Amino acid sequence: MSDFQQERSDQLIHFWQRRAHLNTTEWNAFYRLIFQVLRGKYAQIINTLPNESDDYINDFIYDKVYITANNSSEIYHTGALVSFYRNYLIDKQRALKNVFDPICFNDEEGDESDPEQQYQNQKTFNDFIVNHDTENEEQLLNLLELEPETGRVRSEVIQEFRKYFALDLDQITTAAQDFLQAKHQWKKLNQHLWWIRLYLTKHFCTTGEDYWSLSELKRLYPMPAYYSRIVKFGMHVPKKNDAAMRSFRSSHCGEWLTSLGILIDAEHRLEIRIALKILCLVALNQQAVR
Repeated sequence: MSDFQQERSDQLIHFWQRRAHLNTTEWNAFYRLIFQVLRGKYAQIINTLPNESDDYINDFIYDKVYITANNSSEIYHTGALVSFYRNYLIDKQRALKNVFDPICFNDEEGDESDPEQQYQNQKTFNDFIVNHDTENEEQLLNLLELEPETGRVRSEVIQEFRKYFALDLDQITTAAQDFLQAKHQWKKLNQHLWWIRLYLTKHFCTTGEDYWSLSELKRLYPMPAYYSRIVKFGMHVPKKNDAAMRSFRSSHCGEWLTSLGILIDAEHRLEIRIALKILCLVALNQQAVR
């Protein structure tokens, strides 16, 4: 082993042992180090999966390094981390075989060389949905707003949506409030609420002067494994249509929609957009009353 490899291995072991107590600067260094070790590994396995290599490294860091930081485990060399990553990819491969259900929203993927289609192989799920909508749906969504006094949708609008779409907007509003306050089955989100609310109110749910780009948010509010987090929450998805929907199904937002009885597929785009619009309205309303 060269001096460089030994130094990198020593750094990795040091960061791994202390990962429950790393500060932001140390996490960023740890994050970059893991990328250096894993990038380019197991290309044959990744070629059988729907997303890009960097997506899986990000997911691995979040799922197996960051989330497990309080677990008592040790590694003694970089090879152990590489082995963990291989097992993680194999688990992804097995899961894909078990639940693979491709959903194509568009028969044409478009020109991959078009720079407008390139945004780090990702896009917001809202953009993904909007691209398939009509002007009538936009007008319909514009009817959705919360009354300042009650923080609820107007009763006449609730009645119309229940009549034509079999959606209970009042129930969705309550569910959105529980989701964004980490109540009941969403207690697992409690430690993440600070950035979830921030990213919703400054990026996902906002336009115009109040809108912040992801790069601005990352710079002003740095956090470890930020990309994996926003994918896990459901704010961003892979670019390819089938991968986008599979990723969103397993996200926190996807779980929330499923809990409402909304199917996440091509035929229920409008219902998905309606529920996400309510989620955004609730997030913005909660921010306003703080």
